Amino acid sequence: MEHILNSVFLNGYNLINSTIYTLVVCIGYFWFYKIIKWKFPFIVINKHFVYSVIPFVCLGSLLRILEQEYTGVWLITPSNSPLDLGFYSHTPGWLLLIAFLFIFFFMLSVYLSKNKSKYYNWLIFFGISLCLPLFIYEIIHIKNILVLMITIFTIILIFFIFSWIFNRLNIKIFNQLENKLLFLSQITDFSATLSGMFFFSNLLYEQHPISRVVISFFPILYPIIKIFFILVFIIVVDRLIKESEERTYIKLLIIILGFLTGLRDLLTISLL
Repeated sequence: MEHILNSVFLNGYNLINSTIYTLVVCIGYFWFYKIIKWKFPFIVINKHFVYSVIPFVCLGSLLRILEQEYTGVWLITPSNSPLDLGFYSHTPGWLLLIAFLFIFFFMLSVYLSKNKSKYYNWLIFFGISLCLPLFIYEIIHIKNILVLMITIFTIILIFFIFSWIFNRLNIKIFNQLENKLLFLSQITDFSATLSGMFFFSNLLYEQHPISRVVISFFPILYPIIKIFFILVFIIVVDRLIKESEERTYIKLLIIILGFLTGLRDLLTISLL
């Protein structure tokens, strides 16, 4: 039994543990929404809530890199024991850590705010404060500025191409902040992934099994599927979910997932 558990959960991503992690994250994520609306009715899920979450997403990406020895910023040895610090630098430990930190500082921000509805001022401050030391530490170790700049330029170019297309066709998808962030997060994700595999094919590979199969079959299919998924996702959510806060909250989950992996990969390829 121990051997089976180790092979399923402690040796990278596979279909079984990826499915389990996805279910657990979704259940916890939507459970938190119910708690917010029940205990904190003054909290509005709007752009301020989105802005409050982003620093903690960045923190997750910054934290993940600390276990990657080949990046030059290695600080933490991975561990499979929840009693060791290394457990909280890789999946699923780092997800638990980021969730705990966000909930803790969310509660603290609400407590410290005289105007409870403006909790986000404190929460953004706490999130940036947690990110800043790691960000500075990792930025000063960047080696491949050229690769980083090429990838960032590609991300910006693709994003503005879609923005131009939508404007020309009078499609109002980009009128909403969360839709812009949905596209930007997924563009960042697939651009950093493909850039890493192009420039460092001898070192990097796609860890998630489904994405790995798609990329190995036909790399350009990967971003096409990502963009198609986002378009369908936006259309379905906008049509089926009538309540604006619920729509924003659901879209935020995909934004989080995109930026978590995208920003991590972007930093990783710049540190090699």
